[in-house]
Amino acid sequence: MNGVRRILAASEPSSVFVVFGAGPGNIGGYRPRPTCALRSSLFALRSSLFARPDALTRATRFARSPGHALATRLLANHEGSVVHLVGRSADKLSDLRGQLSASLSAGEGDHRIQTAVVDAVNDPKAVDEFFSKQVDRVTGVANCIGSVILKPAHSTTDAEWRSTLDTNASSAFHVLRAASKKMMRGEGGSIALCASAVALHGVQNHEAIAAAKGAVAAMAKSAASTYAGKNVRVNAVAPGLIETPMTSKITGNEAARRASEAMHALKRIGRPEHVAAALEFFLDPRNDFVTGQVLGVCGGLSSVRSG
Repeated sequence: MNGVRRILAASEPSSVFVVFGAGPGNIGGYRPRPTCALRSSLFALRSSLFARPDALTRATRFARSPGHALATRLLANHEGSVVHLVGRSADKLSDLRGQLSASLSAGEGDHRIQTAVVDAVNDPKAVDEFFSKQVDRVTGVANCIGSVILKPAHSTTDAEWRSTLDTNASSAFHVLRAASKKMMRGEGGSIALCASAVALHGVQNHEAIAAAKGAVAAMAKSAASTYAGKNVRVNAVAPGLIETPMTSKITGNEAARRASEAMHALKRIGRPEHVAAALEFFLDPRNDFVTGQVLGVCGGLSSVRSG
């Protein structure tokens, strides 16, 4: 009997996480630069990666998006967990799965890393079906889908406005709705969304994205109140400017980069692992007394006057 129990325990993952928008390129916003393969030397052997925080830091430093960095952290820091990578591109998901598997033991990625092609922006039914048919239970869900548009309202077209709302607010709502249904039927869980510092502090030429991300922040707080009784926690991160392929038109232009750095109190822009660390904090089952929070990961942009 004890042997059977051990087999059942071994087959049941300790935690099941879902990361929407985990690929190296983000949908919407600026066109990403071509994806470059990570060198195999960036990932240490699993034993050293899991045992040494500095190795994990090096691995996440080369992640090209918050979703990529989050998946890396979840696999490294939550022994035995399963991570579902969800996105629109099967090729990008396959590439990312290969990169993440390099940090695990041989064959371990086959059962700890799962992928699903789902368009969370335009196909809410597919999001519902993913949670109802492809996952038995879920511990934590993060929506990392987003876009960037820097335009004043009078220069923003109707198409740009609708796209910005759909990519950011609608995707968050679709994920929140489906994930909360799944979690309420089980033991609860944690949902983490991505808002923005520009939704918390007025910044010129950000009207469309501020409105969309403001909706995400408000959504997280309302949902936290709605689902608290079902042990479902909902939080959001509010990043400043993060260096990703999506923001390359800003970060790749010296003048624009310097101007952006000057807006942040810390005088620098963020990296994907900064956002990933905050998302992981919200998803970690050990932090189960935190809900309804919008955490600025923004170098002070949302709350501190830059000197």
